[in-house]
Amino acid sequence: MIAVDQDVFGNGQDGTRPGNCWQACVASLLEFPLSKVPHFAELYPTSWWPETQDFVATETGLRIECFMPDARTDEGGFMIASGQSPRGDFLHAVVINGFTGEIVHDPHPSRAGVVGEFIDKFGFVS
Repeated sequence: MIAVDQDVFGNGQDGTRPGNCWQACVASLLEFPLSKVPHFAELYPTSWWPETQDFVATETGLRIECFMPDARTDEGGFMIASGQSPRGDFLHAVVINGFTGEIVHDPHPSRAGVVGEFIDKFGFVS
């Protein structure tokens, strides 16, 4: 995992462009530059998930799957987790240790993580 920071900030709910924390997390896990990964949140709520799945499969041959919030990976690999943003009523994505659930990279410059429990977790599988 190479930490990649987001460079777009906004909640997408008040006319602002949505932030690209998800894009930065995907880039971090794939160890890609941010510019190589699409800004999937701009497709929310319709096609962001299938577009992410297609991108990951095409670029790596891996699958990205959604896991229950209490899921752990056997190897302690990295996962993307989403939860309530500390900056408002919208979701934020971070990279976590899949075994411990500890945040290992928050792509937002505040590094404030998420508020409360994770809502979803996403991991790569072969």
